[in-house]
Amino acid sequence: MSRQSGLVVAAGLVSVATVAAPGAFAAGVGMQQGSGAFRCGATEAPGLPSEDVATAVDIVCRELAFVSEGVGAFSVSVRPLGGSVVLMVSRAGAPEGRSLVLDGLREVPTAARRLAEAVVRAQGVEETQRVDNLVESEGRELVTRSGTVKFGLGVVGLFAGQGSGTGAGFSLGFAYDTPSFAVPATLRFARSADGEREVGTFAIDTGGRYFLSRRDTSPFVGGGLSVLYLSLSEQGDDYRFYREDSHWGPGLYAEAGLQLLRLHRGRLTASVRADFPLYSLRPEGYEFDVYGEDTRPVRIEESRYLVPITFGLTMSF
Repeated sequence: MSRQSGLVVAAGLVSVATVAAPGAFAAGVGMQQGSGAFRCGATEAPGLPSEDVATAVDIVCRELAFVSEGVGAFSVSVRPLGGSVVLMVSRAGAPEGRSLVLDGLREVPTAARRLAEAVVRAQGVEETQRVDNLVESEGRELVTRSGTVKFGLGVVGLFAGQGSGTGAGFSLGFAYDTPSFAVPATLRFARSADGEREVGTFAIDTGGRYFLSRRDTSPFVGGGLSVLYLSLSEQGDDYRFYREDSHWGPGLYAEAGLQLLRLHRGRLTASVRADFPLYSLRPEGYEFDVYGEDTRPVRIEESRYLVPITFGLTMSF
């Protein structure tokens, strides 16, 4: 059956239903078409203008007649929902119908063919979606949880152990902050020295923070992954030996701290952090004799595993 002939038949059917008195949409219509009977009518249409509802039912029934090839009994429900309209189409004997929430009756022509296909072919309404037939409710912007992107600049204090004393550095970073968690990405550099040993660290990392409170001041814990650079140099008394090593590699980190001014645009974060490299350093260099005339290469037997601990104070905007 062609679309044109189907629509002609449906027009004759639906005109009988839509000229009925307002409030009598449940009457339905019927006729013989092909090998079976086609019936289509409105089951309910409260609180909407009767003429508009009659036109909407007419459009839907025309599409049902075409898709079903004039066979079957169908009911159309048009109900208001705030400023929207719920359009539902059901088939007699089927356990449930198909429905779409429309941004007014003006979307009925777009929704009618989709609902007809979904009901007649027993498909989900989502399966009838095409690039040119979405209704307003399907393209509406999703409501998401609140979150902001913050840029941070901070100072870093370093304690690296191995007798290297303390040092300082800086940090730069971004963080996606929500009321309950944050996803930071940072760049950190620090260096410490005490005259005999120098330790340098540089890290590019990302991870997560979990805030223990939603108040203006909240403690947090966190951790993540990093690409970590470590350097270690050692120098003996009177320059009798010198050895060094440096290495890039993967690492893990854990942190804890306190974030203040969370109710404001700018936030202050104080934290302590430990970096755990997934590698060890093996410094090597030269050793001088007592007169400083000859040198020979020397390599220490044991490896040096450093865990840099940094204390940071960051202001983010």
